[in-house]
Amino acid sequence: MGAVVLAFRRDTISDNPIFPKKTLVINSEIGSAYWIILLTTMSFVFGTIYITLYLQVIHNQAPLVAAYIHALMSLSWTASSLMVASISGRPIWWVIIGGGIFNFSWHHFTCYLGRIWFGDCADFRLDISRLRNGAEQ
Repeated sequence: MGAVVLAFRRDTISDNPIFPKKTLVINSEIGSAYWIILLTTMSFVFGTIYITLYLQVIHNQAPLVAAYIHALMSLSWTASSLMVASISGRPIWWVIIGGGIFNFSWHHFTCYLGRIWFGDCADFRLDISRLRNGAEQ
């Protein structure tokens, strides 16, 4: 984290900065875009960590299964970025809003499929207690 702060400070005083002005100011257009990218990436990373842990601890899946699912999620991230790379102008807002709605819907759909395929996850509190008990053993 310190390296990131140092990099942004050095960039702001540089004669030829890498980042545009107001990069992390959330009220600016470029700043809000950077924050969306940052938060989306963070949620993706936390999701993949939780899913691999969830499959291994709660559902007793092999680490290889969790690794394949993680690889598929990473591949989908790359494929979606390639699909929207050429979109510009007004349609980009439809993509941003639609992507959020799709992301929310897809997570609920995959949670439903996970309950069908893996069975025993009745509710989230039960899953957390299983993770705690599994970590203590």
